[in-house]
Amino acid sequence: MNFTKEHARKVYITLILLIVVLLIVLVGLFYARRQPTDSTQEDQTAQSQQSQESVQETDIGNKQNKRLSRKEKAQLEEQVHASQSDADINTLIKEFPRDPNQEAAELILINKDNPFEQEPQVPLAYDAESGQSFHEDIEKPVTELLNAAQEAGYPLYIVSGYRSIAYQEQNIESNYQQYLAQTGGDEEEAQRLTDAYVAPANASEHTTGLVLDLLGKDWLAQGKSLSEDYENDPSAQWLMKNAANYGFILRYPKDKEDITGYNYEPWHYRYVGVKPAQYMAKHGLTLEEFHLIQEALAEE
Repeated sequence: MNFTKEHARKVYITLILLIVVLLIVLVGLFYARRQPTDSTQEDQTAQSQQSQESVQETDIGNKQNKRLSRKEKAQLEEQVHASQSDADINTLIKEFPRDPNQEAAELILINKDNPFEQEPQVPLAYDAESGQSFHEDIEKPVTELLNAAQEAGYPLYIVSGYRSIAYQEQNIESNYQQYLAQTGGDEEEAQRLTDAYVAPANASEHTTGLVLDLLGKDWLAQGKSLSEDYENDPSAQWLMKNAANYGFILRYPKDKEDITGYNYEPWHYRYVGVKPAQYMAKHGLTLEEFHLIQEALAEE
């Protein structure tokens, strides 16, 4: 009888201990779920940041992805002509490069209708061979472009780069005098040619530091200079095919004079960034046309 009571007491104590242990385990699990580890908190924080960044990028994309009405598309199609691809406006909108990290300064539009309000302060880098300067932000793509041309057998020379407004004023007068001599003193024709090829002092793209006038060294060795005939030189043809891969566009193309306001210049290249450059080159668009599409897609 005593054995039975003693056995029952031990069983009872064992059950009590098991219940206590179980309660401790359950409480531990409960608090473990409510207090995540540092790594879990970091993961959750990272996921939250990624989510916020995703929302921000979506917001930016939406701003550049405005749905145009048929009327707006028709109006835009009248203003934009994809001379290279002959793409319709729907294709141009679909393929329009939407990069939230694109520097706005790289796409600044400077022309006769959009002059500088004041002279920009441009940090400069210099080309050792020519002594010409350009914006320091494009030193890498300039170097890569020149090296690629050299390796392809078409060495290039920078004829002109950055110009201050004061320098451009001198450039206007110098060109006018040259045209005056070429036309036998015809002031009206000299002025027409100056306006067709030389930007006003406060409206020259060269003042951005993002423009290079480029000519082949073989072309220069023949005693030739800036002329529309340069388009037939192998170095000019290489530039037309490859410059966009380094972020440069032929700024004043043929048959777009009414849009750019300037005659064809096969030597004048402007940096806009790789994706915009490839898009414009593929479709044969000017920077003016690129801006028309960009403004149409922007949120009001």
